[in-house]
Amino acid sequence: MHPENPSHAAPQGAGRSALGLLLSLRGDPTARHRDAVRVAEERRDGTYPQIDGVGTLLYSRERLLSGRERIAAAVALGHEPAGDAAALAWYVDDLGPWLAGEYARVHGVKAPRPD
Repeated sequence: MHPENPSHAAPQGAGRSALGLLLSLRGDPTARHRDAVRVAEERRDGTYPQIDGVGTLLYSRERLLSGRERIAAAVALGHEPAGDAAALAWYVDDLGPWLAGEYARVHGVKAPRPD
């Protein structure tokens, strides 16, 4: 029953709903990721009668994080350095290029210095 109006009862377990998932990957999704997701979607949809279709969105972590969430993650890693190879790779491969792009977007690309 609805807590504010006891005359409206909500059916329990009688309906079917679509299942939507959002998966964040360390890198860009590949064909292999998409194939694995397709298999998982089919299994869930066929196994559980409550599920009427499954849709999964695959995005890279970089695409999902905002600029502020990047800079916050970087600060957290900087406060507790662990010598983690994955953290270093994130700084070099993800954060560095993004930061350079943001700098260029805000300040423009500088002309090379004359020799």
